[in-house]
Amino acid sequence: TSFVGDVAAANPSTPIRVDRSTDCPDTPALDDCTVTRFNATNGMFDIPDNNVILNPFTIEYAPNVLVQDVQVLLNITHTFDADLDVFLMGPTGTRVQLFTDVGGNGDNFIGTLLDDSAATAIDNAVVATPPFSGLFRPEEALAQFDGSPIAGTWTLEVADDLFNFEV
Repeated sequence: TSFVGDVAAANPSTPIRVDRSTDCPDTPALDDCTVTRFNATNGMFDIPDNNVILNPFTIEYAPNVLVQDVQVLLNITHTFDADLDVFLMGPTGTRVQLFTDVGGNGDNFIGTLLDDSAATAIDNAVVATPPFSGLFRPEEALAQFDGSPIAGTWTLEVADDLFNFEV
């Protein structure tokens, strides 16, 4: 079981996007308007059964620059998706539930882009199904980060909450 993230900080598919300007249109896609993209990982991480993985990353940025929008792009290879609970914590301690216990016995999150403006909620079992490729609305609003400082330590938390229940 692994969490896979992109490595190159300049890669447009990096997992965390934070708008630093209100000049950007409200769009669900990762675009080239005035944004800053930050990398949440630098490799693969095992997610052992019944364990929590904390993946902190520090964003060094001007202290007066505030978050306007956050999108999260995930690539997670995991059997039995419903085992996973995934959260993002910002530098001020705000903790947002991206998703918990979704996908039933399906596998993986491949190119899963979480954005508040997405039409489909990730916990909508009728239309949101593994491998969760594409655009989804997280279970809690990423807008909770809006107005908070970009600079500081962010943490992606990935938990496998069912012991020995994988297939």
